[in-house]
Amino acid sequence: MTLGRLQSLNNLARTGLSRVASTVAKPGRKVGYIGWVGHANLGDEAMADAAAHLLGQRPEILSTPRVEQMLAAVRLGGQARHRRAFVGGGTLINGGYIDLVERCLDAGVAMATLGTGVGSPGFSAGETAFDPRWTAALNRFDRVGVRGPRSLAKLHDNGVARAEVIGDLALALTPDAPLASPDARTILFNTSPGQTAQDIANLAAFDHAAGQLLGELVADGWKVMPLAFHADDHAPIAAVLAAAGMGGAPIYQPRNFAGYAALARHASVSLSVRLHGSVLASMCGVANLLVEYRGKCRDFAESVGTESSLVALDGFSADAMRAQFAALLADPAGRGRALHAACLRYRTGLERYIADLM
Repeated sequence: MTLGRLQSLNNLARTGLSRVASTVAKPGRKVGYIGWVGHANLGDEAMADAAAHLLGQRPEILSTPRVEQMLAAVRLGGQARHRRAFVGGGTLINGGYIDLVERCLDAGVAMATLGTGVGSPGFSAGETAFDPRWTAALNRFDRVGVRGPRSLAKLHDNGVARAEVIGDLALALTPDAPLASPDARTILFNTSPGQTAQDIANLAAFDHAAGQLLGELVADGWKVMPLAFHADDHAPIAAVLAAAGMGGAPIYQPRNFAGYAALARHASVSLSVRLHGSVLASMCGVANLLVEYRGKCRDFAESVGTESSLVALDGFSADAMRAQFAALLADPAGRGRALHAACLRYRTGLERYIADLM
């Protein structure tokens, strides 16, 4: 028996037993969720928490197409188990999840998206052609709510007419009032590792410039608060800190949005490579710059009106980033308030969207 076969059987047994226990604890049909959950990535975990907040219950994470097919045969999956399933937050409308979505639809599960993005999920993959299977699948959904205008345009261009922008799913957790401290001389900072040779080279240029900028800020009395959104971020962040003369400084890795918010309260600005470095900062009213490494970054930025805060990674320019940072410092309070207000509007819209479906 191959290792892959053993892992599949283990996944089947683990998922099946979990669902049996869930049924005993609380009988009734469940709500399913498709997403990159359980991998200790702050952005994805925040979105899963946002889904639970909106739904008033923790949704059941759906497994692989094969596992869901086998569980449906014993009424632990499919329509008998799930009264609805959501394609959740993250950039999931790509090649990674279409097989599972088709399996759910064919099993009679009512489907909707929940602030989902269209295109590359991140450094692990480049932008690819739209898979036409998604057109057929999404046209069978009850509602299609996506992260931003670029995702919406891609769907419209590919024959999905009934779609709408509802914002990044994490925005459902936006606090009632901004949390940032606009007068604080504290910056939240994140960088991340690339995977392709081009991304690695571009990020090296950004990291070098960021190290110089942070070093100058520290010399001027600023505090740097390094944030890892995943364990993979620690090494590149540590290298930038060392270049800035801050070698050995602690790197924070919040587990959820509450942990992030506790740190954001002390900051006025943020500079991030990870998309949710900008999403969560915006929710807290922290003025921020976001490195534009994939289309999903502009998708979010356009949704909240901050395209001017995108730092281009392809053809990266340290001078351009410094000019953008200077503009950010000119009015962090005003920018932060505008970002928080935009996020709050999306929170209200997400609440209405779920209310209409459930």
